[in-house]
Amino acid sequence: MAEKTILIADDDMGMRELLAYLIKKILPDISIIQARNGKEAADKLEEFSQADSLPDTVLTDFDMPVMNGLELLKFIRNHSDPRIKNLRVVMLTGSATRRLQIATEELNCRLLEKPMRLEDLRAIISSELTKK
Repeated sequence: MAEKTILIADDDMGMRELLAYLIKKILPDISIIQARNGKEAADKLEEFSQADSLPDTVLTDFDMPVMNGLELLKFIRNHSDPRIKNLRVVMLTGSATRRLQIATEELNCRLLEKPMRLEDLRAIISSELTKK
């Protein structure tokens, strides 16, 4: 299996590091890229598309400054490049409102509520990385 890559976008450095650590425990050979907010993640996606090296999945927090997770998700789904537009996205949130649940469902995004169980993270990441 070719090496997989996940882009983690979260404004909390501790959370980014924890997610990277947990994901590496689940999938030791995975490559992880980190972004401090949705805007930085969007910029990285643009850069990676130019280099033809997009991540396989984006794992984003909902509540971030500059560009939140929902804005990042809309950026991805409305992108002109089908490789970006069709990226698999998992959104993390501390408060999954009904409105956010509906928005993420409509935009083909998995929603995972914090605090999360390692088993839930493992199942979702494994599922997203094996989708075609």
